[in-house]
Amino acid sequence: MDCDFEPDSKMQEKENRKNAIKAKESSYGDYLRFYPYNIPNIEDIFSFLNLANNLNVTNLELFNCNLGPADGIQLADGLKKNDTIIYLDLRNNTLGLGGCSAIADALTQNSTLKYLNLDSNNFGPTEANIICNALKINTTLAKITFSRNNFGDDGAVAFADMLTVNKTLVNSSLSFNRIGLRGTEAIATALTINTIIFEFNIGGNTASIHTGEIYWRVNQNIQMFLDTFWSQNIHNMISLFSNNCHKAIMTVMLINNYLPEPIFGYLLDYIFSFLRNRNFC
Repeated sequence: MDCDFEPDSKMQEKENRKNAIKAKESSYGDYLRFYPYNIPNIEDIFSFLNLANNLNVTNLELFNCNLGPADGIQLADGLKKNDTIIYLDLRNNTLGLGGCSAIADALTQNSTLKYLNLDSNNFGPTEANIICNALKINTTLAKITFSRNNFGDDGAVAFADMLTVNKTLVNSSLSFNRIGLRGTEAIATALTINTIIFEFNIGGNTASIHTGEIYWRVNQNIQMFLDTFWSQNIHNMISLFSNNCHKAIMTVMLINNYLPEPIFGYLLDYIFSFLRNRNFC
């Protein structure tokens, strides 16, 4: 006997696609924002991530949406398959250990995401260790923030260990994480090895003799990069594009493969100001 109805899987696929497109229609350009009073089922977000390649959305904001561990797992599964999202905001949720582990696993496979906000998720030292181990493998994230969690000294030590390995992260924050002397000392020591962190916030923790050293080393990283870039590339930039410094900078960096792509985009404004102060722009 012939069937005149669609299998459940086909009907669900159509429903998921309709939900994803509806979500896209309520977004702002490349942004898709959900708020506590407008949060869809996590299955809808999962469907959206699978379809985002066609929907041309690059920024997904899910802050303060009461996402729990199960939601984090669903979201992470979607991230593994997605190659368009570059900005993901998950602050002020309760992802827990399960969600954190899933997100960390996704970070070892996703090669598109460049900015991740994990502020205020009540992550402790265990979650810090899991995420930082993933960041030793990830090669595309340029910025990740962990403000207002509970890393403590153990979490800060895990973060410091990651800094000695990661080669693409240029901006991070551990503000308000109950970090004391041992944690700040570990980060300061790591920054004697890591020379690509150009912005870092350690404020709101227990002040120590190492706090000032951390900020000093970050500023040294910026100055060292700019001085090196200046000495190696300025003559080429001036001769190639004397009236367009932005185009000159990007061209030289692309040609020379001076830094991974996430870094040179982030540093462009720094370099432009550096050149302008020397009357070349």
